[in-house]
Amino acid sequence: LVPLAAVVQEKSRGNPFYIRMILETCYRKNCIWYSWRDAAWEFDLDRVFSEFVVPGYGEGIGTSFVVKRLQEMPSAARSIVLWAALLGTTFSFSLVQKLLSGEFLFEVGGEEKDDVTCPAQTKWKQNSSDIVAGLQFLLQAYIIIPGETDDEFR
Repeated sequence: LVPLAAVVQEKSRGNPFYIRMILETCYRKNCIWYSWRDAAWEFDLDRVFSEFVVPGYGEGIGTSFVVKRLQEMPSAARSIVLWAALLGTTFSFSLVQKLLSGEFLFEVGGEEKDDVTCPAQTKWKQNSSDIVAGLQFLLQAYIIIPGETDDEFR
């Protein structure tokens, strides 16, 4: 495991969040797997290197990796993360759910075609079951964690 650990350490620069994301990505992309026959974890180092290509030797994965991971998320999960980032360190899920349901959108007539407050123009409105599924995805991926109450997350 020393070669895999060295690659993960180099790419993550020791950042625990990046380490988890790298290992999770490796598992999803079959770069690492559990061999029941050998009763051990195995990996393909060439596939790991090809998955985390960086411009220069010794560089970390950087923001392009995080952007790629965000683009792989379900739409509702991405929307929750975006609103959570705007709301602050902790956020109320019921507030985010209201924002994503379109409750605060309004139409007065004569809106321009790129007016994001107009319900007819909005493409990011989510239904309740998708929003809950997005929350579940984010919790399972440890991108957000529960707060002090059932409605609070960080």
